[in-house]
Amino acid sequence: MPIHIFTLSESKPIELMYFLMGADIEFDLQTLEASTPVDIGRNEINIIYLREVAKFKPNLIRNLEKQNTFVMLSAADPAARLAIIELGVSECLHYPTQFKELAIKMRRRAEINERSSLAIYLSKYLCDDLQFDAQARTLKRDGTLVKLSKMESRILALLASRPNSIVSKGLIDREMGRARAALHSRAIDVAISSVRARLRSAGAQSELMTIRSIGYRLNGHWVSNA
Repeated sequence: MPIHIFTLSESKPIELMYFLMGADIEFDLQTLEASTPVDIGRNEINIIYLREVAKFKPNLIRNLEKQNTFVMLSAADPAARLAIIELGVSECLHYPTQFKELAIKMRRRAEINERSSLAIYLSKYLCDDLQFDAQARTLKRDGTLVKLSKMESRILALLASRPNSIVSKGLIDREMGRARAALHSRAIDVAISSVRARLRSAGAQSELMTIRSIGYRLNGHWVSNA
């Protein structure tokens, strides 16, 4: 269950960090700024620690998936709590009195995410007249059938699940690392080249672009019909 802790200042939520370590939960910590690009996976959980509520701005969570974001206020502030909940985050809790409640809700969220993540790699996708069956690992168009390897299929499913969006190498590495040892950057490039070749063999019109030093983007109107 990947956990990312964000703060709005240099102060660290020490009690929270000890709590997560005691629960054997891995996490990372970074300072969040309004202009910070946040590279977060679809099913990864975020905790925002607010020591100074006045510094919080709604656009600070624009890059985070709200349903997987928990906010912890260091002081009881009912008005601030309601305003934050209205932004669509999972929960706004008091720090540090509600750690146990946070753990329960994170665990429940993680179980939902796990099912959602699995669904990505078992779904069927359609882009114009190109059919992609992630579970069967096949591409089909106009009677042409192309088989994919397990890794090729997983990468294509991840990209097709978020079409026209940049998917970073880091996210691909984390997602593929669930199935096997983490990939090196060069190995990801090779796998992407292989996926491109499979798409060409199937006569796909969709373009798989490399965004230099960032990641990849699969263009086209991809829809899941799982």
